[in-house]
Amino acid sequence: MSERIVTVASTVSIIVATMWRELLAAEGIHAELGGTNMATSIYAMTPQLGTIDLFVREADAARARELIYEAEGGDPDSQGEPDRQTAP
Repeated sequence: MSERIVTVASTVSIIVATMWRELLAAEGIHAELGGTNMATSIYAMTPQLGTIDLFVREADAARARELIYEAEGGDPDSQGEPDRQTAP
């Protein structure tokens, strides 16, 4: 029986997605990136279309979400963007 893979976060930034993947790797959690379109602009380093999803094993999902939550300043929905209530 294979382990179920789940999405723990999504973003439009390849840079943010890569940082999340490296954060999880440092904690021993294997993560993969995928999404609707992984093509990137050579100028902006952002996806041309769609989002980038971060996938982990279901057994690691809760810890992965917690780590991303902490890395994003406690806002699990920020996905690399500033908190609109505190941003100037």
